[in-house]
Amino acid sequence: MPDEVADEKAKPEERQDSPGKAVPRPAAKGRELRYQYDPRIDEYLKRHLTQDRAYFEYCLERFDKVRPTMERIFMEHGLPKDLVYLAMVESGGNPNAVSPSGAVGYWQFLPGTARLYGLRVDRWVDERRDLVKSTHAAAAYLTYLHGLFGDWLLACAAYNAGEGAIRRLLDRHDHVESFWDISRPMLYKDETLAFVPKILATIKIAKDREKYGVKYYDQDTPPYDVIKVDAFTTFEQIAGASGCSVGTLAGLNPELVRRCTPPHAGGYELKVPRGAGDAVARVLPEGGAADDTRISAYVVQKGDTLYGIARKHDTTPARIAAFNNISPLSKLSIGAKLMIPETVYLKAVEKPSYAVAKTDRKKNPSSATVPASDQDSLDQIAAVSKGQTEKTHRAKTGSKPSIYRVRKGDTIWGISRRFDVDPQDLMRWNRTMGQIKPGEKLKIFARQSS
Repeated sequence: MPDEVADEKAKPEERQDSPGKAVPRPAAKGRELRYQYDPRIDEYLKRHLTQDRAYFEYCLERFDKVRPTMERIFMEHGLPKDLVYLAMVESGGNPNAVSPSGAVGYWQFLPGTARLYGLRVDRWVDERRDLVKSTHAAAAYLTYLHGLFGDWLLACAAYNAGEGAIRRLLDRHDHVESFWDISRPMLYKDETLAFVPKILATIKIAKDREKYGVKYYDQDTPPYDVIKVDAFTTFEQIAGASGCSVGTLAGLNPELVRRCTPPHAGGYELKVPRGAGDAVARVLPEGGAADDTRISAYVVQKGDTLYGIARKHDTTPARIAAFNNISPLSKLSIGAKLMIPETVYLKAVEKPSYAVAKTDRKKNPSSATVPASDQDSLDQIAAVSKGQTEKTHRAKTGSKPSIYRVRKGDTIWGISRRFDVDPQDLMRWNRTMGQIKPGEKLKIFARQSS
C-alpha cells in the first residue's frame, strides 16, 4: 500500500461514555488515512480495472488536473491529502456535475450545506463549482465530521449519508466501532456502503499506477491571472479583448453560471489565462461593463424567438443566450423565464412594457407595477443608471420642466406622444424603466423651437 494509506487490522481505540456502550475515540487530526482490509475494497478495485476501466481512467485524467490544488488545500487544513479522492468518486472531477438531488460541483454540496460553509449559491454565482473555494469548504466540513465521529472513514460515510444518519446509526447500534461494522440493514442508503470502499479502491489504484497499468497525469490547473471586472461583463466581451475563447473563460470560471459577472457594485475578481490580464484591462471600458446596462426578467410567449426577443430589448440573441447559459439556436419553451441584458434607455421599446398594470391599480393605485413573477429577479438586480440629470439638461437647454401627474391608463409611450418628446428621454428625466403608476409626477422638458 502507498505511504499515505496504511492498513490497520486492529480495531479503533475505544472510550466508555456510558456503561456497556463503546464509541470511537476522537483521534488527533492527522495526515494519514488508516483503514483495515475489507473484501469490498477489492471488489471495487477489480471493477475499476475491468468493466468500468475506460470511465475510471477518463475521470482520473480529468481529476489529475485539479488534484494537486485540492491536495495543497487539504494539507493546509491538516487533513490526509488522499481524502481528495472523495471528490473523484463524488463528481469525477467535473465542476459542473449535478446529482438528482441537486448537489453540485466537485464536492457535490447541496445548497444549504454550501452556504453554511461560506459558499455563494444564487442565480448568478455558484461557488460549489469554484475549485479553490469549494475545496476549502469541503476540508472544513470533513474536519467537522471527523470531530464528531473521531474517524475519517465514518466522516466520509457521513459526508455521503448525512451526519444525522451516522449519528443515529451509532446511537442505535452499540457494536458499531468503525465503518466496517456497518451492515446493509442499518442504512437507508445502499450507496453509503459502497461509497467508502470506492474511495479506498480509487486511492489504491491512483497511488500505485505502475502496478495497475494506469497512466499518471498530474497536470494541475493552468496558470491564470485575476482581474477586477465590473458587473454584467460577459464572457464574449472578455474573450474578444483577451483573444481566448469563451470556453476557456468558462473553464476558468465555472462558478459564473450565466457566463457573465454578477450584479454587485464591488465588481468581480475574474480568472483569465496567464498573460491576458493586461490586455483585457486595456480593451474593456474603465470599470468593465457599460453603465447603461440592466437585466430584466422575461417570460417566453407563444411564437417568441431569441431573435425577436433580442430586437424588442435592444440586445443580441448571442448575449441573451450567454446570460442564460443556453445555445443561441435553442428552441424556447413557452412560460420559460429568461434574464435579458438590455440598454437602460431603449429607442424602440415594446409598448406593453410601458403600461400601468390594471390589476395593481385596482388593488392599490400607489403600488408598484412590477409583476410578481419578475419581482424576485428585479430585487436582485442593481439596475443603476447614470442618465442625464435634470441639472445637466437645464444647462444644455435653459428650460425648466413641466410637471405631469400620471392618470389611470397612462403609458410612457402615450405621454411621450402627447408632449412630442422621445420616450427614452422621458424615462431618463424621471429615472424610470418604463413602469409608472397613477398619481406619480413626471418631469417633462418641452422641445425647443428652432
